[in-house]
Amino acid sequence: MSRPRVDSSDYRPYVGAQLEAPSYSSDIAKGNEMKSSAPSGFLSLALPFLVLLLFIGCSSDDGNPTSPAPDPTANFTWSGDLVAPARVTFANQSSNANRYSWNFGDGNSSTERNPTHVFETARSFQVTLTATDSVSGKSASLTKVITILQPDPIAEFTWSGATATPAQITFANRSLYADRFQWEFGDGRTSTQENPSITYTTRGTYSIRLIASNATTARADTITKSITITPGSCYLEAFLLNDIPWTRLDGTAWDALSAPDPQIDFCDAAGNILLSTAAVQDIRPSDLPLQWNLPTPYRFASLVNEWSFRLYDEDVSTYEVMGRISFRMSALAAAGGYLQTYTLSSGSFRMRINVRWE
Repeated sequence: MSRPRVDSSDYRPYVGAQLEAPSYSSDIAKGNEMKSSAPSGFLSLALPFLVLLLFIGCSSDDGNPTSPAPDPTANFTWSGDLVAPARVTFANQSSNANRYSWNFGDGNSSTERNPTHVFETARSFQVTLTATDSVSGKSASLTKVITILQPDPIAEFTWSGATATPAQITFANRSLYADRFQWEFGDGRTSTQENPSITYTTRGTYSIRLIASNATTARADTITKSITITPGSCYLEAFLLNDIPWTRLDGTAWDALSAPDPQIDFCDAAGNILLSTAAVQDIRPSDLPLQWNLPTPYRFASLVNEWSFRLYDEDVSTYEVMGRISFRMSALAAAGGYLQTYTLSSGSFRMRINVRWE
C-alpha cells in the first residue's frame, strides 16, 4: 500500500510557533555528547506546565496543600488544700504552645509549665495563664478565680506579771485566724479586749477561759488555763508563848528565888525591836500558853526577809536571853500553805503566830 502524499500547497505553518529541527554536531559519529538547542517557541508553550509541576511538588505527600499551624489554647486546673496558707499545684492543660506565663493575682508570677504556689491569705485570687506558640507568635490567655478559705480559729494565750496580790496580770492573745475574743477570768469578770489586763486582790487559783471566734466563718475555739495568785501581804495579828526553856543550858534555874519572868521582843532582820511585851512575873508551866493580841495587826513589809522573836528573862532590870526564833513568811507559806496559824520553835522555845494573808 502506498503512503499518502502531501502536496506542498496543502502545508500551513503554525502561527505563534516556529519549530526548527535540532542541529547535531559532526562529532556524533565519534560517540561524543549530543548537543541541542531548545527553540524559544517551545519554552513559551512549556512554561504553564512547569508552573503546574512546581505547585504539585510543593503539595503534601497525600496530595493536599499544607495547612497553617493551629492557634494556642490556654487551660489549667489546680489541686491542693485551699485553706490559708494554701499550697496549690497548677496542672497546665494548654495546647499548641511552648511558652507559659502565670499571674497568680497576689503580685507573684511564674514561667514554669506546672508551677506550685503558696497563697498566704484567705480571699479570692484571679489566676491568669498565657500560653504562647513561639513559632507563630500567637498567644491565648485564660483567667480563673481561686478562693482560699480562712482556717478555723486556734485559741491560745500567755500571761505576764507578778502573781502575788495585788497581782496585775496582762494577758497576751496568741490566737490564730480569729477576730473576736471573749475572756472569762474565773472571778466573775469578763472582757472582749484582745489583750486585756486584770488585777487580782485575793489569793487563789483562777480558771482563765478564752473563746476565739471568726466572724466570717462563724467558727470558734476555746482554751482554758489556770493561774494561781499568791498573797502579797501578810499581817501579824497575835502570837502565843507555848513553852520555854525552864533552866539554863547548865541546868541552873533562871531565878534562884522564883520562877522565870519572860518578856518577848519581835524584831526585824536588822535587830530593830518592832513590838515588845511586858514581862510576866513568875510563870509556871500551868500558866502557858500566854497570848498577846495586837490592837493593830502588823504588816510584814517583806515576805522574804528574816523576822525573829526573842525571849528574855527579866530580873530586877536585867535581861537574860532565854531563846530566839527566826523565820521567813515566804518559807512558812511554801511549807504549810497560806494558813492562819503557824508554829515556830527553837529548842524548847516554842511559839504560835496568828496571821492574815491578803
